[in-house]
Amino acid sequence: MKWLPLVLMLAVPLNAAVEVTQDVTPRHVRIGDRMAYECIVKHPSGVPVKRITATAIGYPFSVMEYKKSTSREGNESLSKSTATLIPFDVGTFVIPTQEIQYTESGKTKVVVAPAIEIVVDSMLSPTLNQIRDIKPLVAVPVPETAIWAVSVAGIVIVLGVAGLVIMNRRGGELDMVPTSIDSGPIDVVSRALLTELNREGYSSENADYFFSRLSEIMRRFIAVRFDIPAAELTTRETEIRLLGIIPDEVGERLHLVLAGCDLVKFAGVRPSEADWNVLSNHGLTVIGELGAPETEESDAVG
Repeated sequence: MKWLPLVLMLAVPLNAAVEVTQDVTPRHVRIGDRMAYECIVKHPSGVPVKRITATAIGYPFSVMEYKKSTSREGNESLSKSTATLIPFDVGTFVIPTQEIQYTESGKTKVVVAPAIEIVVDSMLSPTLNQIRDIKPLVAVPVPETAIWAVSVAGIVIVLGVAGLVIMNRRGGELDMVPTSIDSGPIDVVSRALLTELNREGYSSENADYFFSRLSEIMRRFIAVRFDIPAAELTTRETEIRLLGIIPDEVGERLHLVLAGCDLVKFAGVRPSEADWNVLSNHGLTVIGELGAPETEESDAVG
């Protein structure tokens, strides 16, 4: 009988701790570098857990190759999330905390994985900031004849451009834009252009071309749809102008597309075909969700 208390104690399952950890490697990188992100939640199989983190991983990181898996080790469940993070801005940034809520003995508890600080450096050498002119600037006298020649050349160029524009509007042979695909509601035109781009067959060797075209299509769509000069703004400036105008989930997809294009154009990243498919599909989804301006829709109906 003296062993009975010990037997009873062993028969009652002990409450294993709920744990959450996150890590990023490396944590000091240059713009465009790839970082490996990992978040692991470990808990007893009979204890439900809930992620309550309010802030997701956002600016200035592009989240790619996201994967999530679950497994069991004895009486414990293991949830693992991995992703590749690529920064597209320089500075010191923070990966937010991950908070997991669970209930134990009728009480709600929370475990937290601490935030992670990331330092992103420029790809340019710091010594470039120290470059100075060897000699001061010298004013070069310009003869009056040269001024007249430049003025005349400028007038000729302006008249030539005006003539091309007039001939184009009159339906002459100098029609530089294929009207079959490039006229109509902006959402229809943008979807057609992006679909045609996909048919060309993406390859990482031609990433510059494909992502430049994708950026042009999306920025032109934004410019026409919302009267915002997206082609003249940075991605961040464009997103700020769209705050409160488009739904948050649409803005997140648009951010992934434009940020991905920036990484290719400015940081030399070469995404895989799978990454291209994801971002181009995001582009089609954004165009479909935002549609055409009401004035354009009414013109199309009329």
